[in-house]
Amino acid sequence: MDLSILDVQQIFGRAGRPQFDSFGEAHLITSHASLQRYVNLLVHQSPIESNFIKQLADHLNAEVVGGTVCNINEASQWLQYTYLYVRMLKNPMAYGIDSAVLDSDPALKQKTTELVSNAAKLLDERRMLRYDPKSGNLAVTDHGRVASHFYIQNESVAAFNELLARIPHATDADLIHVICNACEFVNVKVRQEELKEIDQLLVSSCPLGVTATPDTSPGKSNILLQSFINGTRITSFTLISDTNYIASNAGRVARALFEMCLRRGNAGHANKFLKIAKTVDKKGEGDRGAKDGRLERSDSSIPHTTITNHPSRARFASHSLVVPLPSPSVCRGSSPQYFPRPRESRLFFLRIHHRPSRHD
Repeated sequence: MDLSILDVQQIFGRAGRPQFDSFGEAHLITSHASLQRYVNLLVHQSPIESNFIKQLADHLNAEVVGGTVCNINEASQWLQYTYLYVRMLKNPMAYGIDSAVLDSDPALKQKTTELVSNAAKLLDERRMLRYDPKSGNLAVTDHGRVASHFYIQNESVAAFNELLARIPHATDADLIHVICNACEFVNVKVRQEELKEIDQLLVSSCPLGVTATPDTSPGKSNILLQSFINGTRITSFTLISDTNYIASNAGRVARALFEMCLRRGNAGHANKFLKIAKTVDKKGEGDRGAKDGRLERSDSSIPHTTITNHPSRARFASHSLVVPLPSPSVCRGSSPQYFPRPRESRLFFLRIHHRPSRHD
């Protein structure tokens, strides 16, 4: 059985002793029929090109937030230290640079300036930074800072801005729909063999309802996220894998949305996103308290937070996120006050005076 070229390269890469030898030797023993194949793969390989242009806006935003880049000239110089710049000099045709442009500008300064300017304009349209075309200055915004800290793509920020502008008075179902429209979940594909179980989960485990259709990435992500919060058992292996992926990213996206709404001054949305983030994080920890976290169906759009040691008594006539009592370490930056009811009920309510912080 022939080894794959990746295995061969891995083995050949271990030849020699890096601390003592300046080169290494490796021998490949194979049949004569496979010899030419290995020679072609090892000697006549295609060069690896850069895809950095597709993610240039996100990386530029991170550099502006970090203070490394403050204007277009600095951004152009920063781009010249990347592998993209090396490949543009080596193979300019692969990046849309003709020979005339290369002859007039051998260092490709105009091309790099054009790339970072287009990325800056895109980020300015999505309110992630402020770009002044006259001076070339770049200034960070709250949206850009939050996106950089939580690793949120600029496409997701654009989707959040559009969806939140449509729903000034959103319910929990609307906000979960906003979370599931993040580009971080675009890789969650719907498979034909999963549709039957997805439809069952939609009926049994989605009390808040689903805005998108189940055969789309946002719809499937919404169904699996609600099923995860409600602790529904999933049988399909692919759905289990997708649920773990969604659960590991939903808390981060919800935290980012909480920060964005908080800086916008939208306290209602910020409060709901924070509750969703805490619920997802608690369910992901798998501790005893997380078993009480679940979604409940009702007619009101106002969520409540309750803490109880009797899950059967935690019933509300509204959409609610029922979450466990956080530990004192979770309430960092807050001042919790507990108001006990009579001893026979054993029901406690939590009031939190929130002082927002960057890492809340």
